[in-house]
Amino acid sequence: MQTVEEYRKRAQEAVELAQKARTSERAALLDVAKVWLRLADEREAALRATSPETSKLKTTNGNNASMLLTMPMLREKVDELNRRQPQRVTSDD
Repeated sequence: MQTVEEYRKRAQEAVELAQKARTSERAALLDVAKVWLRLADEREAALRATSPETSKLKTTNGNNASMLLTMPMLREKVDELNRRQPQRVTSDD
């Protein structure tokens, strides 16, 4: 199982790729970022539930999550990119 920081890192990578991607690929990458964010939330909740007295979450190889975008910053970036995403027009033909 991955750490919260690993999930956040993957979400950040997906957001960065979405920023550079063609419009047709951007929505899929943003969906991937949302899944990583959800997994980070679930992992964080599980850690808190099993160890409520522990305020510091497990890190990977001593890395600090502060070098990553915070969860609210990632969510804001995903939302911003989604707003810029052109609406898909579907036809019933």
